[in-house]
Amino acid sequence: MASEDRLELMALQSESQPGQTTVRANRFVLQDTSGRTRAVLAVDKLGPGLAFYDESGRPSLIVGIKSDGPGLALYGSDGRIRAILSLDNDGPGLIFKDGDGEIRVGLSLDKDGPALGLQSADRKARVIMLVSKDGPAVTLYGENGKPNAVLDVDKGGPGLGLFDNLGKQVASVPPQA
Repeated sequence: MASEDRLELMALQSESQPGQTTVRANRFVLQDTSGRTRAVLAVDKLGPGLAFYDESGRPSLIVGIKSDGPGLALYGSDGRIRAILSLDNDGPGLIFKDGDGEIRVGLSLDKDGPALGLQSADRKARVIMLVSKDGPAVTLYGENGKPNAVLDVDKGGPGLGLFDNLGKQVASVPPQA
């Protein structure tokens, strides 16, 4: 028996079991003994989701599925999102935010390969690491948002470029002709 056939048979059997009760709704709210909402399972126009709340009523964890894939958000004790794990048509992604809600770390994997980005508090890229079909690369950015150093390895071998604050290359290994 094929696995699809077994799953279909299990589904039919579970619906036809005598004495079983099926509850259908688009929203369930779980409350603690004090009447505070601690979890909500719901389906809305975006898709199904499950949210957990702390004793103060602030969200702590939300898991959901939208049309482009599942996601998970973790909240800090201040009620702000601090981490997001998602999967969409491009691939998985992980984001970490600071206490001000600014993205500081991003990790992704798409058709081109993995990438890691680190940002300063003022939303400027400071470090980008990636691996593409051509090879790995690390770029370090200055305060002005321009690359100051690029290290990469491609089919031609390793390379290092150093740049001034205006983006002009000042040194390279191997030397540029």
